[in-house]
Amino acid sequence: CLQQPGRKQGFLWSFSSFFSDEPPVRSEAAPGAHWLSAKTRRCFRFVLTSLTFVQTHSLQDLQQPAVSSKVFIHRDYSTGTICRFQTKFPSELESRLDRQQFEETMQGLNNLYAEAEKLGGMSYLESCLACLTAYTIYFCMETHYEKVLKKIATYVTDQNEKIYAPRGLLLTDPIERGLRVVEITIFEDTSIGSGR
Repeated sequence: CLQQPGRKQGFLWSFSSFFSDEPPVRSEAAPGAHWLSAKTRRCFRFVLTSLTFVQTHSLQDLQQPAVSSKVFIHRDYSTGTICRFQTKFPSELESRLDRQQFEETMQGLNNLYAEAEKLGGMSYLESCLACLTAYTIYFCMETHYEKVLKKIATYVTDQNEKIYAPRGLLLTDPIERGLRVVEITIFEDTSIGSGR
C-alpha cells in the first residue's frame, strides 16, 4: 500500500491524491508497489481537463441556432387510450411547413404506434416464452414493441432530414417525451428556408 504524507495507510486512496504532485511514501506492507511519476500524473490531469472541455464545449453546441419556440402536439384520446397523436395543424408552423406534410408525418407516427400495440400471434408467443423463462428471454431477443420503437426512431430521423431540418424545424421522437407529446422545435434562423 502507498501512503501520502499525513494520510492514513489503507487500500483506497482518493482521486485527488492519485493526481497529486506530492511524492508518495512507500509502505513496509507492499515493498513491490510503485506510484506514477509526477510527469505522468500531470499528463493524466491534462487529458482529463481536455476531455471535460470537449464534453462541455462541443463545436456542435456552438453552431446550433437559437430556439425561437416549441410546438407540442398532444395525444388524441378520442378513440381510447391507445398511443395516438392529434393531426390538427398548429398555426405556429404555417410559415414553415405545408399542412399536408405535417398531417402525413402525424399519420405515419400514429400508424407505427398502432402497429406497435397490435396484438397478434407473435405477441402472445413472446409473452408465453417470457413467462416460461422467468422473463430471461428478453436478454436474448427484442420484443415486437421494441422493434417498432426502433422503426419509429428511424422514421423521425428520416422526416427530420428530408422535411423538418431544411425548414429550421426539429421533430423530437415522442418516446423522449414519455409518449405524452410530439415536440417540434422552431429555430430562429428563418433564412434556413421557409419555402414549401
